[in-house]
Amino acid sequence: MYDEGTAEVLSLSAATVERSWASARARDRRARAILAISAMLGAINLSRGVSDPNLSREILQRTRDELISLNKSAKAHLALDASRAGVRHGS
Repeated sequence: MYDEGTAEVLSLSAATVERSWASARARDRRARAILAISAMLGAINLSRGVSDPNLSREILQRTRDELISLNKSAKAHLALDASRAGVRHGS
């Protein structure tokens, strides 16, 4: 039922990740896209399923914050890997 739409969303998301993380492997980009989409959709579903508006907002905000944090950590890790690769190649 969701196969075609999910595949299309994952492809588009992986392409977005690809532009910002050019050095990441295709498998890693797809994994990040799956994680981000799953977390966002889960957060939306959970936030809509609770009656407390404060909890609803917290679910969305914390999911957003954690995804941003993961993205920053991964970018720093990729930059460090690229830096180390440059040192090895230069020596």
